[in-house]
Amino acid sequence: MVAGIGTDIMKMENIPASSLMSGDAFFEKVYTAAEKRQAESAVPRNDWLRRRFAGKEAVFKALGADPEHARINEIEILDDRTGAPHVELYGALRAAAESRGIGRIHISLSSDGEYALAFAAAETMD
Repeated sequence: MVAGIGTDIMKMENIPASSLMSGDAFFEKVYTAAEKRQAESAVPRNDWLRRRFAGKEAVFKALGADPEHARINEIEILDDRTGAPHVELYGALRAAAESRGIGRIHISLSSDGEYALAFAAAETMD
Protein backbone atom coordinates (compact mmCIF):
# COMPACT_ATOMS: atom_id res chain seq x y z
CA MET A 1 0.00 0.00 0.00
CA VAL A 2 1.24 3.51 -0.82
CA ALA A 3 2.06 5.45 2.34
CA GLY A 4 3.30 8.61 0.64
CA ILE A 5 4.48 10.13 -2.61
CA GLY A 6 6.93 12.89 -3.35
CA THR A 7 8.24 14.69 -6.40
CA ASP A 8 10.93 17.24 -7.05
CA ILE A 9 11.95 19.26 -10.07
CA MET A 10 14.98 21.49 -10.13
CA LYS A 11 17.13 23.42 -12.55
CA MET A 12 20.43 21.60 -12.92
CA GLU A 13 22.30 24.91 -12.75
CA ASN A 14 21.01 25.44 -9.20
CA ILE A 15 23.80 23.11 -8.08
CA PRO A 16 27.01 24.49 -9.58
CA ALA A 17 29.79 22.11 -10.59
CA SER A 18 31.99 23.56 -7.84
CA SER A 19 29.48 22.25 -5.26
CA LEU A 20 29.93 18.72 -6.60
CA MET A 21 33.65 18.48 -5.92
CA SER A 22 35.27 16.46 -3.18
CA GLY A 23 35.85 18.65 -0.15
CA ASP A 24 32.98 21.05 -0.89
CA ALA A 25 30.65 21.39 2.14
CA PHE A 26 27.50 20.69 0.06
CA PHE A 27 29.03 17.60 -1.55
CA GLU A 28 30.25 16.21 1.76
CA LYS A 29 26.92 16.87 3.54
CA VAL A 30 24.56 15.51 0.86
CA TYR A 31 26.14 12.38 -0.62
CA THR A 32 27.05 9.07 1.01
CA ALA A 33 30.43 7.42 0.48
CA ALA A 34 28.83 4.83 -1.83
CA GLU A 35 27.14 7.55 -3.91
CA LYS A 36 30.45 9.38 -4.25
CA ARG A 37 32.15 6.18 -5.44
CA GLN A 38 29.39 5.33 -7.94
CA ALA A 39 29.36 8.91 -9.26
CA GLU A 40 32.98 8.54 -10.39
CA SER A 41 31.93 6.12 -13.15
CA ALA A 42 28.69 7.94 -14.03
CA VAL A 43 28.45 9.87 -17.29
CA PRO A 44 27.94 12.75 -16.99
CA ARG A 45 28.98 12.69 -13.33
CA ASN A 46 27.56 16.04 -12.25
CA ASP A 47 24.14 15.40 -13.81
CA TRP A 48 24.06 12.00 -12.07
CA LEU A 49 24.68 13.73 -8.73
CA ARG A 50 22.11 16.43 -9.43
CA ARG A 51 19.43 13.81 -10.19
CA ARG A 52 20.27 12.12 -6.87
CA PHE A 53 19.76 15.39 -5.03
CA ALA A 54 16.31 15.79 -6.63
CA GLY A 55 15.65 12.16 -5.68
CA LYS A 56 16.57 12.75 -2.05
CA GLU A 57 14.17 15.73 -1.93
CA ALA A 58 11.40 13.55 -3.40
CA VAL A 59 12.09 10.80 -0.82
CA PHE A 60 11.91 13.35 2.02
CA LYS A 61 8.48 14.38 0.74
CA ALA A 62 7.27 10.78 0.28
CA LEU A 63 8.24 10.01 3.88
CA GLY A 64 6.79 13.24 5.25
CA ALA A 65 10.19 13.61 6.90
CA ASP A 66 11.01 16.37 9.33
CA PRO A 67 14.31 17.88 8.16
CA GLU A 68 15.01 18.96 11.75
CA HIS A 69 15.34 15.32 12.82
CA ALA A 70 16.90 13.73 9.75
CA ARG A 71 19.85 14.29 7.45
CA ILE A 72 19.74 14.23 3.67
CA ASN A 73 22.69 11.80 3.59
CA GLU A 74 20.48 9.29 5.44
CA ILE A 75 18.99 8.72 1.99
CA GLU A 76 21.20 6.81 -0.42
CA ILE A 77 20.27 6.41 -4.08
CA LEU A 78 22.44 4.02 -6.06
CA ASP A 79 22.03 2.36 -9.44
CA ASP A 80 21.66 -1.41 -9.52
CA ARG A 81 23.49 -3.50 -12.12
CA THR A 82 20.83 -2.69 -14.74
CA GLY A 83 21.15 1.05 -14.12
CA ALA A 84 17.85 1.42 -12.22
CA PRO A 85 18.05 3.62 -9.12
CA HIS A 86 17.11 2.19 -5.72
CA VAL A 87 16.84 3.77 -2.27
CA GLU A 88 18.34 2.80 1.09
CA LEU A 89 17.54 4.66 4.28
CA TYR A 90 19.77 5.04 7.32
CA GLY A 91 19.61 6.53 10.81
CA ALA A 92 16.60 8.57 11.88
CA LEU A 93 14.93 8.32 8.48
CA ARG A 94 15.12 4.54 8.50
CA ALA A 95 13.68 4.43 12.03
CA ALA A 96 10.87 6.82 11.07
CA ALA A 97 10.03 4.77 7.97
CA GLU A 98 10.04 1.50 9.92
CA SER A 99 7.78 3.01 12.61
CA ARG A 100 5.23 3.75 9.87
CA GLY A 101 5.56 0.27 8.37
CA ILE A 102 7.33 1.55 5.25
CA GLY A 103 9.47 -1.21 3.84
CA ARG A 104 10.34 0.08 0.39
CA ILE A 105 10.82 3.34 -1.49
CA HIS A 106 10.30 3.30 -5.25
CA ILE A 107 12.10 6.03 -7.17
CA SER A 108 12.30 7.34 -10.69
CA LEU A 109 14.91 9.89 -11.76
CA SER A 110 15.08 11.78 -15.01
CA SER A 111 16.67 14.82 -16.59
CA ASP A 112 16.19 16.73 -19.79
CA GLY A 113 18.58 19.52 -20.59
CA GLU A 114 18.39 22.02 -17.79
CA TYR A 115 15.96 20.16 -15.47
CA ALA A 116 16.18 17.15 -13.16
CA LEU A 117 12.98 15.42 -12.06
CA ALA A 118 12.41 12.80 -9.38
CA PHE A 119 9.36 10.88 -8.20
CA ALA A 120 9.29 8.68 -5.09
CA ALA A 121 6.63 6.45 -3.57
CA ALA A 122 6.83 4.99 -0.07
CA GLU A 123 5.28 1.53 0.23
CA THR A 124 4.13 -0.27 3.34
CA MET A 125 4.60 -4.00 3.54
CA ASP A 126 0.96 -4.73 4.55
